[in-house]
Amino acid sequence: MGIIDGRIVQDSDGKNIVENLTTVKTNVSDLTSGKIGTSIKKNVQTTQGRFWQGSTEQINTTIGGEERQVKTTPTTFKKRIVLIGSSSAQGNGVADYTTSSFWALLKAKLEPKGYEILNRGFSADDTSKGLERFYRDVITANPDYVILSFTIGNEGITGSGIDKYAIYRQFKDNILKMCYLTKQMGAVPIVMTQAPTKSFTKEIYNYAQKFNSELEALSIHAVDWSGAVDAMSGDGKPILSIMYDNVHYNEAAHVEIANAFPPTLFDRSQFETGSYLTTQKGYINYGTPISQTPIYYDITDITTYTAFMRFRKSTAEIAAFMSFTNGIRVFMDGSGYVLFNDNVIGNTQVEAKNYADNAWHSIAVSYSPIDQKVRVYMDGTLKFTTTSAIIPTKWTIGGRSGSNYTFKGGDVKDLALYRTRLTDTRIMQMHQGTFTQTSLEIYSPCHDKNVFAGMPLVNLAPTTVNLRIDATETALTSPSNPTI
Repeated sequence: MGIIDGRIVQDSDGKNIVENLTTVKTNVSDLTSGKIGTSIKKNVQTTQGRFWQGSTEQINTTIGGEERQVKTTPTTFKKRIVLIGSSSAQGNGVADYTTSSFWALLKAKLEPKGYEILNRGFSADDTSKGLERFYRDVITANPDYVILSFTIGNEGITGSGIDKYAIYRQFKDNILKMCYLTKQMGAVPIVMTQAPTKSFTKEIYNYAQKFNSELEALSIHAVDWSGAVDAMSGDGKPILSIMYDNVHYNEAAHVEIANAFPPTLFDRSQFETGSYLTTQKGYINYGTPISQTPIYYDITDITTYTAFMRFRKSTAEIAAFMSFTNGIRVFMDGSGYVLFNDNVIGNTQVEAKNYADNAWHSIAVSYSPIDQKVRVYMDGTLKFTTTSAIIPTKWTIGGRSGSNYTFKGGDVKDLALYRTRLTDTRIMQMHQGTFTQTSLEIYSPCHDKNVFAGMPLVNLAPTTVNLRIDATETALTSPSNPTI
């Protein structure tokens, strides 16, 4: 063996095996720089100059002429959420975005459940800029969920002399592109709906609602930012008391936006789609209940809400429909009329109509703690509005604690509870049998075949919570062959 012209020469047994020293040196340098075969370790920086700036190490390789990130199995279990959006996502409008913005409040709820939330909000971003930085700020973080929180106002739709429909199409297309990119990397996209600001006109509000409706018809999960801040006045304006300035929301609004997220949505959204749910065939029959709260749900951190139920009753008598505390409730009187009691002023008639006519009817109640408006709907139509202060503690169906005036000898179905205030249009859609999953906490169609004391009811919403039958209740049944 010897060295000739920079080569190692081995000629034992008449064989010449030559290795180029330059090649050996190159291979060693590849290993020290992180290169493994055709793959190489890269350091990718997120957008700089932000409070969350940083970098991520990843392994990239070239496949089919395209560079791709190599997925690896983590050694520890972690559920990671990345929030990308513009100024409200960043936390503008609150005194301290690290503690009182909606993403900080959501982070405080979810971290004890094993979730990690990374904020990638960038003030004044539109969807085109979001797409431009999506790779370095989102994909490199290896998220399990991506919350998209962009606003159509930043897209330029509030300007004059522009084609608003073209801007609307651009906004929607870019949001869907980001959803597609999210799914391509195996993560779940969750889109926040469009919410009004002081800069909205009725025309822009209509475009925002059109986006929300089209989004809800797809299989994408969504959270209703709009219902948390919308004044529901029909002119496209927000509740004015929650505006920090013309386009940002104050701390009170951020609390309601955070509460619009069902905390257990992230536990189920990996396995379910987010499109509309439709009414099912089936119902629960009430005999003479033993419990004062035959069906109930113990409420946690629900502040803005919409509650819905369908009922059928043939006998006019005092009977509870729904309650939200021990005193605040909607019920039927001896004439079959529906009344609301706020536990302060007392009973107020919703409508002078006999609903004990053995036909199916629906009731919906919506509420916001910001403007304290209670809105009661019968058969999808707004019938009554009042002002009250409600801190909901227990949603009960067919009764309330401290009263024996339970719902008797009738049927109930389609029990739905939302963590937001739904528009008149959406409440009419529920009456007609279509339920959006946006910020939906519970949808129990009451098509259960096992209706026993202490049992939870089936919940089709993408959450892990349930309405429950009281542990003492034996007077509820489910017909084996329902007519509806």
